[in-house]
Amino acid sequence: MSADRQTMLFKALSALTGLKIVGLCSQHPEAHKIHLEMFTNLFVNNNIEEAVEVFVENNNRERIVPEIHPNEPTFKIYINNSLASNKIFSIDISSNWSTEKVQQVIFDKTGIPSDLYYLVFRGRILDEGINISEYYVTEECTLFMVGKLRGGLKEFAFDDNLLSPSYDYDFTGIDDVKDGRTYTRGGKKYSRPCGYMRYALNVLGKYDNGDDTWLGMSNSKGEWAVSYHGTDSNFANSICKNGFIIGDRNAYGDGVYCSPCFETAASYSKDKIDDEGNKFKIVFQNRVKTDEINYADKNGGPSDYWYMDPKNIRPYGICIIKLN
Repeated sequence: MSADRQTMLFKALSALTGLKIVGLCSQHPEAHKIHLEMFTNLFVNNNIEEAVEVFVENNNRERIVPEIHPNEPTFKIYINNSLASNKIFSIDISSNWSTEKVQQVIFDKTGIPSDLYYLVFRGRILDEGINISEYYVTEECTLFMVGKLRGGLKEFAFDDNLLSPSYDYDFTGIDDVKDGRTYTRGGKKYSRPCGYMRYALNVLGKYDNGDDTWLGMSNSKGEWAVSYHGTDSNFANSICKNGFIIGDRNAYGDGVYCSPCFETAASYSKDKIDDEGNKFKIVFQNRVKTDEINYADKNGGPSDYWYMDPKNIRPYGICIIKLN
């Protein structure tokens, strides 16, 4: 990847999230590492900036240490501790606990006080006073402990193995509609991200015990279809109250919402401006398990929306255009 393209990627993602993403871990070893699982959890939800504001507001509230009842029914979740080289450990929690209770259990296990980090799940910083069931934290989910600094958030860097530059593709000078070209993936129309630079995530060998059939390009058996989702929470809020989160508040079915139409997803991607005045639009590219697609129009929704069980949707590309 050229230096200019790399710079555009990290500037765009910083503008999108409000986090300071400075580059690759090899270039910035002191920064918090963003690996594939963390990327999926951080960026599949689009409300990070709002969540940061909520976190700052709630961080000023008076802390009330909750009591933990040992006889409550519990289930296991995993904690990824970025303060200790992304060490992963498990804890048992109850579905009716607040985030603050979860943090108390983390403190009992690690000795790390909650004022040194915030908990992130699917791109949201968890509000200490809110029941974790409101964030749809369920058995064997992974929460991330992300450190905080006085006056701002820590720097983040991409794991060098997160990206796959050899599969990047420059669609900026391509117009499939004008040229009359059509494509399919997984038996469904593939709407290519024309006009954008597509950055590839390194997903080869990461799923299905190394079987990459799902990433095929020939409509073979087991190949997954392509979908997109925008990077403005209005894309999700227009059809479900709580964004790209599985739960009973979704308007046309439970699941992660996406669209097979790139233009639809792009229309719900709000322009993002970085601290130097550069303006970007960002859309995420996914593969979805074709025979597990749920169609929103079957429940009265729009025809160009799908909703998926989270296990059946896999981000594999970041599509970016610089607008100025």
